[in-house]
Amino acid sequence: MDTVWQDVRYAVRMWRMAPGFTAIIILTLAFGIGANTVVFTVINTIFLNPLPVAHASELVNVRTTNREGTPESGEALAIAYPI
Repeated sequence: MDTVWQDVRYAVRMWRMAPGFTAIIILTLAFGIGANTVVFTVINTIFLNPLPVAHASELVNVRTTNREGTPESGEALAIAYPI
C-alpha cells in the first residue's frame, strides 16, 4: 500500500509541473465520460427499456379542444395517459 501512495504523490508532482497538459487530460476524461453517459442513456432508453404499455405500436394521440377553439387554432388541450 505504501508504494501506491508513493505513485500518487509522484503523479501529483508531475501534474503540477505541467498544468496545461493536466488540464487537457482532465477535459479529455470529462468529455469521454460525458459522451459515454449520453450514448448509454440513449441506447438504454430506446432499445433496453420499451414503453410501459402492452402494444406500443397501437398508441394514438388523443386531444380535445375548447368550444371556441379548433385543433387548427392551437388551443388544443392534452389528455393524460391513465396509469
